[in-house]
Amino acid sequence: MMRHPHERLLQLQFLTLLLAIVFGIITVFSGYIFLAYVTCLMLAVNLLCEGLIEWKNHDTIQFAYHVLRVILILVFVSYLYFT
Repeated sequence: MMRHPHERLLQLQFLTLLLAIVFGIITVFSGYIFLAYVTCLMLAVNLLCEGLIEWKNHDTIQFAYHVLRVILILVFVSYLYFT
């Protein structure tokens, strides 16, 4: 049986999205700011995985868009969390 060439990245992408949903739900009910920060980080990792899949498919423009989005999310969320 052949495996998908990007199966590990797809699994990591699914796992980070699932964790982001779980942490997001917990954050809504508990109100912990740290969990909101972790949720945003999980979404950033999810976007990075998607970008890496695009890069492996030789679509560098989409990869660059995803990396730029990840950087923006990390900068702004970190700024909001630490101020």
